[in-house]
Amino acid sequence: PVEGPDMTFDKSGPVSATLGTAIPYVMTTANTGRLALGDPALGRPLVISDSIPADLAYVSGSATYHEAGDLPAGVGVTVLYSADHGVTWSTTEPSPASRVTDLEWWLDAPLDVGQSVIVRFQATVPMGYADVTITNCATVGFDGTPLSEDCTTTLIEGDNSISGTVFEDDGAGSNFANGVKDAGDAGEVGIDLILVSLYYDSDGDGVGDILLRTVESAASTGS
Repeated sequence: PVEGPDMTFDKSGPVSATLGTAIPYVMTTANTGRLALGDPALGRPLVISDSIPADLAYVSGSATYHEAGDLPAGVGVTVLYSADHGVTWSTTEPSPASRVTDLEWWLDAPLDVGQSVIVRFQATVPMGYADVTITNCATVGFDGTPLSEDCTTTLIEGDNSISGTVFEDDGAGSNFANGVKDAGDAGEVGIDLILVSLYYDSDGDGVGDILLRTVESAASTGS
C-alpha cells in the first residue's frame, strides 16, 4: 500500500488473467489520521479516480457494485463516468458501457478516523489483446487534488506451458554440476515434495517480479 497524508491507499487486482475474462480491480482507502477526511459541504469531497486500461472494456454496472462492509455506515458513494478521458462526466453510465474511459467515486460524507471505504470495477481483456501485462493505477484525494496513488500489474496468460524435474546435480566426474539430469547417474533421480515457484520477470533483469503460482514436485518423479 502507498502511504498518503493521514491515509493509506491500496489498489489491487489479480496476479494473472486469461484472454476474454474480466479483471476485477479493488481500491481501498483508510483514514489513519486524527481528523476526518473530506467534507462535501465545503466542496472538498474525498474522490477515488481510475481509468479503464487501454484496449480493455469496462464491464457494465461493475463500478456501482459494493459488497457488504465496503462502505462505512453513513457514507455513500456517487459514481461518475467519462467517455472522453475525463473531459466530461456524467452520473449515468454510457451506453454501450464499453465507451467508459474513466471512473470517479465521490464520497457524500467525510471519512471519519479509523474508517475505510472500498470501491470496485471490472474490465474485460479482449481476445486479441497483444501485450503481456496490464498495469493500472488509481488515485485518491480531493476533487482535482490527488493525495495518493497506487498501481497493480496483471500478467496475461497464454497457451504456454513449462515442465521439468527437480534433481540434485551430483553426477560423477564431468557430469558433476553440469546443469543436466544425467540418465546414467543413479543419484540424479527426481526429488519429490519440493516447492517450485514460477515468476514472471517483467523488467528482464533476471529476477522474478510477479509470482504466478507455486507447485510441489510430484512424488517419486520430482516432476
